[in-house]
Order: sequence, then structure tokens, then C-alpha cells
Amino acid sequence: MTCRYFYITYKLFFGKDLLVDLLRNEWGFDGTVISDYQAIHGCFRAGAAESLEDIAAYAIDAQVNIDMCDEVYPIHLKKAVEKGLVTMEQIDQMVMNVLKLKNDVGILDNPYKYIEKDSEEAVFEKEKHREFATDFVCQSSVLLKNEGAFPLKKGQKVAFIGPYLTESELTTAWSRVTPFRDKGITIKQALEETCDGFDYSFALGCELNEENIQTPQDEQLIAQAVELASKSDKVVLFIGEQYHMHGECRSRVDISIPKVQQKLIDEIYKVNKNVSAVMFSGRPNVITDIEPKLNAILHMWFPGTFGADAVAQMLVGRRGPSGKLSMCMPRHVGQLPIHHEVLRTTHPTGEGGPDAPYQTRYMDCFNSPLYPFGFGLSYTTFDYSEVSLSSETMGRDEKIIASVVVTNTGDVDAYETVQMYIGDMFSKHLVRPQRQLKDYKKV
Repeated sequence: MTCRYFYITYKLFFGKDLLVDLLRNEWGFDGTVISDYQAIHGCFRAGAAESLEDIAAYAIDAQVNIDMCDEVYPIHLKKAVEKGLVTMEQIDQMVMNVLKLKNDVGILDNPYKYIEKDSEEAVFEKEKHREFATDFVCQSSVLLKNEGAFPLKKGQKVAFIGPYLTESELTTAWSRVTPFRDKGITIKQALEETCDGFDYSFALGCELNEENIQTPQDEQLIAQAVELASKSDKVVLFIGEQYHMHGECRSRVDISIPKVQQKLIDEIYKVNKNVSAVMFSGRPNVITDIEPKLNAILHMWFPGTFGADAVAQMLVGRRGPSGKLSMCMPRHVGQLPIHHEVLRTTHPTGEGGPDAPYQTRYMDCFNSPLYPFGFGLSYTTFDYSEVSLSSETMGRDEKIIASVVVTNTGDVDAYETVQMYIGDMFSKHLVRPQRQLKDYKKV
């Protein structure tokens, strides 16, 4: 297991009361603890110890076995022993845990057990794995909006536009360190293979970069895209954050899509109002300004190696998206943090009318998100029956079964995620959420 960087207290990293007394002695963990990336040295930089020998001793006292990608143990642990800060008995115990781990996983007998080429070829790009990955993308992609735009229909001239068209690496930042990051095909290639019988054309629209700036080439690319859009019946945009704009140490105060892409949408909308979008990002973006201009929005996050195949199949209707939002999509960055477990308040919004004073609300924005937690459309429709309860009352050690009948009322086979929320209407001692997710099931 990994002990992470400190948060408020260093106890989470090298506190003996947590990592030894609780984890090992009380919970019985006898395995290996590894620091996070350069975390031991990081705690020294944060002022947790006067010297690197001291910080090494703190970590050994907490029985942190492995110093991940760092210099503290290799360079400074010997000095800590010489100073009497660490005993050889402690070192022996730390080494024994690591050797035990290596033995358990079999790499003492074969150091190359998990990196042999035969093992790689036995699992990578096999048809069953491709099918699983493609289906997984469809089940995690969220259809936020659809005014009849998706799936595409033959007989219309479609313009596929956007900087993600030529991207094959639809992965997150850390996924790019793997040797498989460029094994996928581009969205453009996937559409060419899938859209047989469709009348379509491509334009890049703008470049994709992590600096969120407009390049000298973008003006010409936007102009080309606008010209293509003006001659088309429908436009599908492929937009979003570049992979390096999100992830570890990639916080942003502006979580809207890159400004050059916003300009691309604005210019295209001037000549063609039939515009839809497929979005890629690693966070819930603020899309309040562009959402009214889009007839459909399919959010795919970063779908991985076979994301291009999946999006092409969803766009033509061979598969359907069935994901639900695991985070709220805010209207404005000022709403953050925003979540579905909103607590009850002494001044609830709506009482006395929308303009009544002294309500728990913003003056310049709705309280609600643009798209709430758990939201996600489908290519079909579902009908929910009334909820039936197995009992009207429940004792402390009892349970109530809630049942509902869900019917697919459309013409397309699809998954639906049934979500059950509860609310405690009366609570004397604790402030309770207005509603709280208790269970869900994908059917």
C-alpha cells in the first residue's frame, strides 16, 4: 500500500500511530508500505525535519519500506544509521518485507515475469479485450444533451470539425508514459472506417495545445472550418482540453474549454445552427456559454486506446452511450465545490418566490449545476413505475426493500443506471442532505 503526501499533518505519511500502531499492530497488515513519488524528500522540503537523515529516520520508524523514486534512502539512510537514528535491526525488517513481497509475486525466481514479450503479446490488442474496451467507453460516455442530433442519419452532409479529429492518444497525462499510448487510431480514421454510406468531410478547425492560446495557424484553420460548415447540413465538433491541461499539478481557475475552441464554435454557429459536439476532458468543465449553441453534447472524458472506435460507433448508432455523471457540471467556476449532497438550510431557496430576500442562493447564478450528478441521456427512453416499499416502518436492525419496474419504451437496446436517493425529512441532532445517493444498479 502507498502512504501519501502529508495533508494538514505529517501523520498520514510517517506517523507511527497510524502506520505502525493502527495499520500493522491493530489491523494486522504485514506487507510492504511504499512512499508516494519522492514523498519522503517532499516532507523534508515542507519542513518536517532539519536534515535528510532525520526524515529518513522518521520514515523508517513508521516502517515505510520503499522510498519511491527518491534519493533519501539510497543516500542518507546510511548516515542515519551511523548517527544512531536508525538501527540495523530496523533495516533488516524493512528489507525482509520487500523480499517477502518479491517472493510472493514470483519475481525472485523470474525477475522478468511480468514484462516478458510473450506475456504482453498474449493480452494486448486481442479481440475480446478490444471489445471490452470499446464497450467500456460507451458505458462511461455521458450524453448530456440530444435534440435529435445523435445518432447521425444518412442523407445529410456532415462536417466533422475539431482538433481532436487527428488525435490517436485519447488518454490521460499519466497514461502517456505507457508504450501503448499511440496504439489506437485517430477519430478521423475511425469515422472513415465506420461512416460508410454517409456524406462527410473533415476540417481541423484549430490546433490542440496545453497553453490555452491561439496559434498563428488557427485563424486559417478556423476560416477553413467555417467555410466547410457553411456548405454542410450538420456540424459535429470534436473539442475539449488537451491531456496536459488536467491531472496532477494541473489545477486551473478557468475550467472552460480552450478559448480558441470557443472562438471556433462561435464562428461556426454564425453560418450553421445545426451544431453538436463530442467533448474530451479530465474534469467537469464549465460549458455554460457554448451549451445553448449545441444541439447535442456527448462527453467522453479521456476514453483510452479504443476511444476512437467507440465514438465512431456511437455517432452512427451501432452502440449507445449509457454513462451517468459522477460529478456535477457547474454553471460557473464560482459554484465549486458543488455536489449532490446539499445540506438542508434555515433559508431554503424558493420559499416566498424566486426574488424573496435572505435565501441561500447566489445573486447572479442558479444554485443548481448545469448538469447534475447522476445525469445522463440515452438513445432510447425508459419508463419508471411508482416505487414500492416492503414496509412503511423500519427498526434499528431491520431493512426496507425499495422496488421499481424499469421499462425500455424505445426501439434501441440500452443500459440504464437506476439510482436510489433518500432524504431524512426530520433530524433533530444532525443537519442532513436534501437527498443522498444510497444505491444504484446498471440494468
